[in-house]
This record gives sequence, structure tokens and C-alpha cells, in this order.
Amino acid sequence: MLSAGYQLTATSFRLTGTSVLLLVCACSSRRPIVEPAPAPARTTITHLPENACELLSAAQLSAAIGKGVTRGRRVPDIGEILRADNESRVPRERAVCSYDTINEFGSIIIIVPSVSQQNAAAFQRARDEYSQRAPAEQIDGLGEDAWKESGGALHVLAGKNAQFIVATRTPREISRENLIAAAQAVIQRFR
Repeated sequence: MLSAGYQLTATSFRLTGTSVLLLVCACSSRRPIVEPAPAPARTTITHLPENACELLSAAQLSAAIGKGVTRGRRVPDIGEILRADNESRVPRERAVCSYDTINEFGSIIIIVPSVSQQNAAAFQRARDEYSQRAPAEQIDGLGEDAWKESGGALHVLAGKNAQFIVATRTPREISRENLIAAAQAVIQRFR
């Protein structure tokens, strides 16, 4: 009887061992449930610095466009130069940064409009006003919205209340690609 009990225990063990083996095989033959990783959250740009030279360093701009940029410096815009001349004073530096480059378009200029102009309505108004004089080229996939003047300036609505303009001093064939690359670098930096 002891031997029969032993055989029963051994048989039970074999059945249990076989059951475990079948269970392991069955489990391993199924593909594990792997859920796709969620897409990274898209951060909205809520504002930009008033000093346009804080958007990109000369090295960051150089890396973005693949061409040498020697320096970035704040300069007054043409409206300020004219007002200062009429008022017999030195022009104040505003939200314009001029990046000196070693290439055919001389320099790249980045402008951050005044805080009151940092919204979608002002962005659209500027496009509408420009479109009355010349066609504006829509640039898809850049910020919230973007358009380019036929003369070369690229207007970018980076966020609900954040816009900037990128231009070259002397527009050339390659200006469009460089302007877009510079704008993408700004957007990536502030996202």
C-alpha cells in the first residue's frame, strides 16, 4: 500500500510536472501584450523672450542652417531708426536680432513683435494686409501657422500668443530652406 501510495504520488507529480510544462509552453507561445508607447506630449509655446537674440545663439543658428554664423546682435528696426532720426536721438534697440553669416545672403534677422502683437489675430491681420499687396505662401507643418512673403520674410505663429519673423538681409534661392530651418530650431528650443 505504501508502494501504491508512492506510485500515486509519483504519478501525481508526473501529471503536475506535465501540467506545469504545458502551462509554461502555452503561456510562452502567446505573444505578450505590448501596448504602444504614447506619443510624447506636444508642448505649446506660450510666449517668447522680447530679446530676439535669446531665441537662438549664433552656434544654434549655424547648426540649424548648416552655414557659418559669426555672431548675433540686437539692432533697431527700420521704424525705430526713422523715428529716432525725426526726433534727433539715437535709435533704441528693439526686438530685432541680426545674425552675421558667412554666405551669400549676408545676415539672418529674427524679429519678435511687441507683446500686443503676440497673438493669432495680429498674425492673421499681418497676413491679410500683406495678401492685399502680394500673394503669401502658406508653409505647412511649421508651428501653429506660418506664411512667407514673396520678398523672403517668414512669419511664424509658434503658439497661441507667440510669434516671430525670420528673414535674410538679401533674399536668395536658398533663403526659403534656411528660413524654415531657423524657424524649426526656434520652435524646437522652446517646446
